[in-house]
Amino acid sequence: MLLLLNWTALSAQMQDSRKDSTIKYNQQELSIISLKLIEGNECAELLNVANKELAFSDSVIVSQKDIIKKQKMQVRLADTVMTKQTEIITGLTDNISKANTKIKWIKIGWVSTTVAIISLWIYSIMP
Repeated sequence: MLLLLNWTALSAQMQDSRKDSTIKYNQQELSIISLKLIEGNECAELLNVANKELAFSDSVIVSQKDIIKKQKMQVRLADTVMTKQTEIITGLTDNISKANTKIKWIKIGWVSTTVAIISLWIYSIMP
């Protein structure tokens, strides 16, 4: 900082004899100019850091949007699978109901056939 102050002081005090518009600064003004220059450099550095952080956060946002997009696709696929499974379960439940109805009628047929055979046998045995 002292080097910058001295350099600023020397450059501001140089006079060109050919020009009559030379501005002279006193030590206090040169100190203020130097401090403003240092503050400007710090602000520029902070701006660079902020821009880098912004770029990083933008890349994180893009990455997270891709993740969300993929997760939404997974949810859609899972919903499709669940819908298909529900359709399969409904079909199988209907098949089971139909099979139970068939079994019931088969049992009724066996019982009635058995009763008919036993009745004929008893009828044939009786004199």
